[in-house]
Amino acid sequence: MKIYPFLLCLLGLASCSLPSKNDMYADLESDPNAADSLNVADTTGFRINDIYDMATLSRTYDELLANPEKYECQRAFFDAFPSRWWDFILVYGNHGEGIKNLYSSYVAHIDALSISMTKIGDTIYCAKLIDLAIGATIEADAPSLFQKVLRMTMEKKIDVMIPLIATMNQADQMHFWQFYWSTPLKKSHMDADFKQMYNSQVGAHRKEMEIMKSAFQNFCGHAGYFGENQSHVQLKE
Repeated sequence: MKIYPFLLCLLGLASCSLPSKNDMYADLESDPNAADSLNVADTTGFRINDIYDMATLSRTYDELLANPEKYECQRAFFDAFPSRWWDFILVYGNHGEGIKNLYSSYVAHIDALSISMTKIGDTIYCAKLIDLAIGATIEADAPSLFQKVLRMTMEKKIDVMIPLIATMNQADQMHFWQFYWSTPLKKSHMDADFKQMYNSQVGAHRKEMEIMKSAFQNFCGHAGYFGENQSHVQLKE
């Protein structure tokens, strides 16, 4: 079963409130067998919907399908769609059996975000995608599809995207570009894509393009999937 590491933390946090340190020691002194219980997280009743409102997300998607040209329906789905990577992975990540989320809907929902937001203003739309990409990590399925949408949006709305990125601090810019360019294998068109973007923007946004250049050099063709069940540390025998 594939479960993201941070989800394991949530499972533990959702189960109970921890006693104080003194109370924990008191329990151990009174019950020698209590030590084993400290290592067991009671995950009974954990639901992602207790953390993120998936019901509203599903409902607004259905309403968008029924009324695709209606601004109110577009905006309701847009607002319900995750704006933070933590929430995105909770809602659309493949966490395995027993943890119910909207993994089976990720293609339909991300396609709707990409294609159906025709009445949402470019600035607010691009800002949401940029915020969502900060802290994101490349992985198969939903993360990979969102990365594709992010790149398509950059191609179409670069004059909106780059000025918004320029308002962020350097660390957040690097986090954004890290995800934008992350791929285990560099495809043949990526060098040309980078050069075209760099050359078109470096005059007005030199600092920002240098940050992008660093991310491209370090992550395009060098980034592994974080979901792989293996160490990323290269140890010598």
